[in-house]
Amino acid sequence: LYAEARGLADAGCTLIPRDQWRLTEGQALAHMLGQQFAPAVPLLEGAVEQFPNASSTRYNLACSYCMTGDLEGCHTAFVETLAMASAGRHPSWVSEPERTVGHYVRLSAVDSDVASLRADPRYEQAIAPYVGQP
Repeated sequence: LYAEARGLADAGCTLIPRDQWRLTEGQALAHMLGQQFAPAVPLLEGAVEQFPNASSTRYNLACSYCMTGDLEGCHTAFVETLAMASAGRHPSWVSEPERTVGHYVRLSAVDSDVASLRADPRYEQAIAPYVGQP
């Protein structure tokens, strides 16, 4: 369904920004849930470029980078996620009140997609300023 919707959008069907984000994020998540992280990466990179304040998109990009072996990209996207969530920056049309910096710190502590990041010493440095925050 996502591929069909993408085809319609590419053929000129106009989507408002919220729906464009949902299409891209949904298509990427469908790949991720199928353990196909490589095709999710360019979708999420494009979504981050188009919607730079969507912290959930950056977190999913970090996950996809980790799962494709790009630890540098994973670290960068994760640090950006924390900074964005800490600042409370989200697109005006995306309600993400639960996407606090504390949410991402807690999620990253158990999320198997970022296990390689947790094994990197930079992980503890990245989360240290945010531990205990809501």
